[in-house]
Amino acid sequence: MLWGQGPIVSIVEPFTGAPGNRRLVEYFERGRMELATEAEDGASRVTVGLLVREMATGNVQVGYDAFVQVAPAAVPIFSAMPGLPADQVTYANFADDARSHTADRTGAEVDAWMTSSGATEQIGPERVILGRYDPQTGHNVPAITDGWLAAAPLGALSPLEAVGRPISEPYWIDSGKGPIGLSLVQLFERRAIVYTPGLPEGERFTVTSAGRHYYQWRYSAELTPAAPAAPTRSSFSQLLPGGDLKGLTTPDGFKSERLDVNVTDVVDIAVGPDGRVALLRSVGRVDLYDPRSGSVAAEPFVDHLMNPVALAWSGTSLYIADDRGVYRYEDARLDGRPNQSSPVVSGAMSRPTVALGAGPEASVVVLGRPLSPGGTPEAADAARLLRIIDGKGDLLRAEDLPGGSGPMLVAPDGSVWFVGADRQLSSFDPATGDVTARIDLSSLGANASVVRLLLYRADGTAGATASDILAVVRDGDSGARLVRLLPADQPRLAVPAGAVVEFATGFDRPVAAASGLDGSLYVLDAGRDALYVIRPSR
Repeated sequence: MLWGQGPIVSIVEPFTGAPGNRRLVEYFERGRMELATEAEDGASRVTVGLLVREMATGNVQVGYDAFVQVAPAAVPIFSAMPGLPADQVTYANFADDARSHTADRTGAEVDAWMTSSGATEQIGPERVILGRYDPQTGHNVPAITDGWLAAAPLGALSPLEAVGRPISEPYWIDSGKGPIGLSLVQLFERRAIVYTPGLPEGERFTVTSAGRHYYQWRYSAELTPAAPAAPTRSSFSQLLPGGDLKGLTTPDGFKSERLDVNVTDVVDIAVGPDGRVALLRSVGRVDLYDPRSGSVAAEPFVDHLMNPVALAWSGTSLYIADDRGVYRYEDARLDGRPNQSSPVVSGAMSRPTVALGAGPEASVVVLGRPLSPGGTPEAADAARLLRIIDGKGDLLRAEDLPGGSGPMLVAPDGSVWFVGADRQLSSFDPATGDVTARIDLSSLGANASVVRLLLYRADGTAGATASDILAVVRDGDSGARLVRLLPADQPRLAVPAGAVVEFATGFDRPVAAASGLDGSLYVLDAGRDALYVIRPSR
């Protein structure tokens, strides 16, 4: 009754404020389970999605305090059945109810009908009395519905946890169900409850397929069976021929391909909250590549940048560093067109020292050695200035970190990991200001240099610094590789702290890498003018 079929798909969705600004969710026929992790203590709990509220209002929650407004879901409440009108009632028909309060009508009879053209009033097929009023959402609930919920038909969850508060009045609707084809429907935050008179007593109440309906609305696709767990084997095998892979190798259980997209002048990449890959071009433009269609958007996301060097998505904002500083471009509607822009850091930085990283709560971390007023770079071992900037563009903290031109990553807990001039992988704790050496990277080889750090897990979740750091390593003129850095003991793999494990080899001159919410790993290889994607085999 509560969940129906499922889980029928498990995916990682963007969620600003969650670790790594993403969270694992499972869609069922009649709802969605969400794995919520509290950033303060790392504790996890399962919540039930407010899917019906989002479909009725079009106000999609993409973070703890972040929302995107889209059109309400024009998805029929009921699946196609013989005798139903072609124009069926949809969740969008309840939009006015979901955005407004009605008067307390406790004791009155339900006499409203809902059609695809609007609500009308007439006598119902059965006398149903309104039993209570919810002042918080401003809607009336039938007494028979409260009686059904009181019998705990939805398992151990309380009615508030299972269905939420009412967000519409109850309406009679042509449903095609029961002996007369009519049902009483009321939308609650998490589920839509359907009462069909004339059915056997134990079958009169049900809930709609809100999980399937929501997925179809948000992703414009049918749900598919849940994917198997991603492989975790660490042995290696040669990739199958095809796609101009030129001898790349990846772990068993992964596959790779070269994407058909022009990256000749691309200097950095970042995967956005909708799965599209932002391509930062040296000519001053950002293009959006959609892996689903295999095409680049006709219009650039941003143009007229001044000699850009790096970019990073944080929530629905894209941050870009160029020769003027760092700018924020907000895409609240996720339609590929920024609705506002603002500077967050002013002043040029020495280009080889610049790195950007998405932080918690839609913040961004900027690392780079500021240039002198005359544009003169400082010594190679001079300290770099690390700036932590919140989602509003305000500076939260500034700190000098050891010099060098190595990359950095921002962990889900807000700690900053970076490579210094001494070839040490170190971490900085913003809460205490402590810098801790983690791994001596001289073990990579005398000619090796780390050009990018990122967290990557094959299931698409945020990952942990203890086990999921990937480093893009260049070995002088002899090629490049991806390695996993393990600063903590890995008892399951019998690997001690500080170990370096090969992940993928055979690259030429990679300059950037980024991970997607679906477990995809994108690698930009400037030596081959290629964008590769590595995915777990399903």
